[in-house]
Amino acid sequence: MKYILKNSTPEVWEKLIQTCKYFFSKNPVFPVGALSSRCTDGKWDGDCGIVNTNQPIVKLWLYKSLDGDFPATLTSLIPKLSKCSVKHLLIRGQNLNWEEYQFLTVSGLVTLFKFIGSTVKYSDGKIVTFDKLLENLKNVKNL
Repeated sequence: MKYILKNSTPEVWEKLIQTCKYFFSKNPVFPVGALSSRCTDGKWDGDCGIVNTNQPIVKLWLYKSLDGDFPATLTSLIPKLSKCSVKHLLIRGQNLNWEEYQFLTVSGLVTLFKFIGSTVKYSDGKIVTFDKLLENLKNVKNL
């Protein structure tokens, strides 16, 4: 059981929590394939329906794509995420800090990356250079 709890894929985890309540009680994380920004009210369109970051929700495991477009902010979404292993990452009109950007890209699975009109800054206010942004993006095929 411990192996399943620690090493399942998002798709398998979704099937497990739909089948047996035991798994969700041990690890209350809900897998979401795709999220795209909707507007400024904290609502995101997901493959599972509307996700409202203004309300208390369980942690989400994002595993296919994330489309963050201004005026919605990724900064309000990131605390609601438990894991982020997206393959498509689209960031438009966002101001992120280095830790938030690292959380979104640390999986190293991103194959499509769009970064338009956005900035990433260190905690001291300095802007992160583009080559530093690409360090976690070793599998990117399309920039």
